[in-house]
Amino acid sequence: MTGTRQRVGFYVHHEGMGHMARTMAIAAELETPVTILSSLDLEALAGVSTSNVDMVQLPPDVGERTCSREPNANGALHWAPLDPDVLGPRARTLVDWLTSADVAALVCDVSVEAAVLARLCGVAPIVVREHGRRTDDAHTLAHRIAAGILAPFPHELESSDTPRWLRERSFHAGFISAPRDQLSRADARTMLNLDARPMLLVVLGAGSHSFDAGSLRQITFELEGWQIVLAGSGVPELRHGAVRCAGWVPDVSAHLAAADVVVGTAGSNLVAEVATAGRPFICVPQDRPFDEQRQRSRRLQELHLAIVRDRWPAAGEWAPAVDEALTLGGDKLAQLAVGATPALAADWICRVSLESGDAR
Repeated sequence: MTGTRQRVGFYVHHEGMGHMARTMAIAAELETPVTILSSLDLEALAGVSTSNVDMVQLPPDVGERTCSREPNANGALHWAPLDPDVLGPRARTLVDWLTSADVAALVCDVSVEAAVLARLCGVAPIVVREHGRRTDDAHTLAHRIAAGILAPFPHELESSDTPRWLRERSFHAGFISAPRDQLSRADARTMLNLDARPMLLVVLGAGSHSFDAGSLRQITFELEGWQIVLAGSGVPELRHGAVRCAGWVPDVSAHLAAADVVVGTAGSNLVAEVATAGRPFICVPQDRPFDEQRQRSRRLQELHLAIVRDRWPAAGEWAPAVDEALTLGGDKLAQLAVGATPALAADWICRVSLESGDAR
């Protein structure tokens, strides 16, 4: 790489924890220095960093009156409100880092504005592209200026309506999740103090969701003889002997290994984790910008990889959905995870950074 520019930055969006989990999995595979830049609570995340990773806390991008002040720049951007008191300090922090001597590239997961700012500072932006309708002007701008586009999913899950030019510019890295030792179902249940009854795992993650106590009551009524474990934030409470609320679980792999069936949202990290575990999956997409989860779940349904429902099953629908999932199994979804490793994304990022550095 030209000169001493070796450091790779990761701009990590603050919504949910999926972006950070993906970043940490890739960062652990990089030999170059890494900086994570985010308005997430990085102090709370400091314990998960590795020796090659440092962190920069970004000021928030919202203020008391920010939302009403032309946030999308007439459709050209996604979040650039006219509020210099809020966005000024944030931009200055990013520019100070981008113009430091050792920066080679910035991986944007996800932000059009961060990608544009990197490019204007002469730093190669590597744009992470999720599922969803990404053909608006702002996304198109980010994809056009990117030194590389990372699609963190197998090429089989690519949507048929993705423009050809965007598909050709994308590197499909496969499912990205941290490598873990595979537990047997028996060992996982011993670790989690679960008994031999069949287990339904409900994974709600850290993002918003519409699962409520009514759905949980209906599960316990229809799945008599099952144990139900809920993992995630905003989990409804229900006093019932068959229900265990695990709360937010940073590493859900043991719970997945213990499960007979998994039900959850169509978040990219959860789909990757369920595929790695090879468990039957009931997928319920939640409303997200650009229909990200709905497009991903449609592809899972088209390939017969999961049981997909547009909403949480209603009364009388839980038991049939679980039966369908058991019949489908998890082997076909698991096949998409064979050979998946964050090292693939890390190696590609290094190549893009190297090529961008040599071009200077």
